[in-house]
Amino acid sequence: MIKPGESAQFHTGINGGGLSATRFWPKMGCDATGSNCTVGSSGGPGEGCVVRRPGKDDDYSNCAPPVDTKFEATFAAPGSGTQDCVDMSLVDGYSLPFKMEVSGGKCTRHLQPFDGMDCSNLTVALCPTAERLDNATQNLNAIDPKTGKQGGCYSPCMKLTDDKWNPKGTAVAPDSSVAGQYCCAGAWGNPSSCNAGAILKVCLG
Repeated sequence: MIKPGESAQFHTGINGGGLSATRFWPKMGCDATGSNCTVGSSGGPGEGCVVRRPGKDDDYSNCAPPVDTKFEATFAAPGSGTQDCVDMSLVDGYSLPFKMEVSGGKCTRHLQPFDGMDCSNLTVALCPTAERLDNATQNLNAIDPKTGKQGGCYSPCMKLTDDKWNPKGTAVAPDSSVAGQYCCAGAWGNPSSCNAGAILKVCLG
C-alpha cells in the first residue's frame, strides 16, 4: 500500500530477476487487508475478491469489472536489442486521474521525444450518463450494485460486455454485432474495420 505522497521502487528484469512486465491500478476505500475496495477491486494477485480453488480456474465473479485507470509496462531483457514499453490504458474505462512523468531516461512516442502525460483533470464526475451505443442510450457510470457507489466509468465496450455490474442477462460478447464495433472485435477486428466503426464517433463526438 502506497500512502499519499509516498513512492515505491521496482527493479526490472536484470540478470534473471525483477519484473519482465507489470500492470498497476489504483484502489481506494479498502479494508485493512486491501480488499473490499470502493474503487479497484477488479482482481489480482492476493486480492480478496478472487475465489481460488485447487485444480480450478480462479473465480472473478465477485470482483468489480476492470474499469480502472491502468499503468502497463513490458521490460526488455538485457542485450535483447528491444526497448521497454509503457502505456496508460483506459481501454476498459477509468477511475482516478493520473500523471505520468519520465525521469532519468529517454522515451519516444511516434518517433518524437516524450517526457510524460498529464491527465490530472480526468474525473468520474464527467462520466457520460446518456451515451448512444448501438441505438440505445447507456449510462457509463459503473455503479456497484451491492453498495450503490461509483467504482469508475465504463468504456463503451466494457459497458456492453460487463457481466458483473450490469443487470443480469444484458451483457453481450465482445465480438457480437452489438459490441463488436465498440470493442474492435468480430467483424470489426482489424484496424481498417475498427476505424470505420462507431468507436471513433464515440471517442471524438
